[in-house]
Amino acid sequence: EEINISSRVLPYRDIDEIYSTCDYIVLAKVTSMSDSYLYNRTFDPNGDEPIAEQLRHLRTPYEVEIIEVFKGDTIESGDIMTVFTKGGTYAGYIVETSFPELEVGGTYILPVVDLGDNQNYVIRNPMAEVSDLSGESRSVALTSGSAQITASMFDSTWEGIDTISDLRDKIAEIEAGGE
Repeated sequence: EEINISSRVLPYRDIDEIYSTCDYIVLAKVTSMSDSYLYNRTFDPNGDEPIAEQLRHLRTPYEVEIIEVFKGDTIESGDIMTVFTKGGTYAGYIVETSFPELEVGGTYILPVVDLGDNQNYVIRNPMAEVSDLSGESRSVALTSGSAQITASMFDSTWEGIDTISDLRDKIAEIEAGGE
């Protein structure tokens, strides 16, 4: 059975707001996805609490390889991090949220918040996808900063940020105090 859990996703105004509210901003490649699980909950389809409410706490973990860190001092390029999104599949239910899905093999700019409980890292929107390049051209595009960025949602948040290089420049400007 498919359940659509409407989750209120508010757009960030701009990269400045993402920077100030997230613990990490990383360029990462999704290397795997694990089974969805309920966070700090038990599931009882015959219980008093509605199924949709129980499944609101469903998370899907992804393992990502960090390519570049734009914000965050406890991780570095080459590290592996497990992040999660809301929604997924559990006990025969498909829980869809308004968050875009990550694809294994895809490369993304991920704003991440550390929930502080056992290295629980939640991906915040708006994330952005990095153009799908392969082989040597991918490495060159990422290193040089020419790889294209496409907003996964809330295009206005990424206005003026079309490439990795644009994002690097904007982060440097934020860190310099907006000068």
